[in-house]
Amino acid sequence: MPSIVRSVLSSCLLACVVGSAGCERVVGFFSEPTAQVDTPQRYEKDAISFTYPGNWNVTEETNLENGIEVRNITVASAGNAMVMIQTFEPAVPIELGAHFEVVMTAMQDAVDKQIAGLADGTRGAVTDFERAFLGEQRAGKRGEITVTILGEKVPGLVSMFVAGLGDRTVLLFSTVPDADRAKVEPGFDQVIDSLKATK
Repeated sequence: MPSIVRSVLSSCLLACVVGSAGCERVVGFFSEPTAQVDTPQRYEKDAISFTYPGNWNVTEETNLENGIEVRNITVASAGNAMVMIQTFEPAVPIELGAHFEVVMTAMQDAVDKQIAGLADGTRGAVTDFERAFLGEQRAGKRGEITVTILGEKVPGLVSMFVAGLGDRTVLLFSTVPDADRAKVEPGFDQVIDSLKATK
């Protein structure tokens, strides 16, 4: 895996999952509103477009790293759900299994470090699945992670897809506590099903 991919992902994950969102987002203390898929908003900029729930928000940043434009688009609910779309242009090779391992390790480390020893992140099973993503049926990885803080266990689920599109590589990462999945998954589906990445 190129070092650029590893370093960008680690910094992005810390910012999106722990830093800008706050430690509370990781442990799931906020109430999760149901995704408003019937009143969608639309994102369309620089060849990336998708629709997303009316009560979710989008933030983005673009950086140039060693000649590669790395763009991070985060779609977040008001509670605990997050989808991150990451593009690399020109394309870089990303092996799904190795990249997913980096993500899970970064999340576990972030929990352990950011909450000053009061929390513990424990990883569970990782499973393979397939889903339509960017016009094709593609392989995905799904992994369990449980945060324990002050004796309370908050299990969650992390999912990832990677697509090589010739001129760019697109990675999609999502995370949500298990307790919120029913309220959130229609929003995830809305983003994933509508996502387009074309010049």
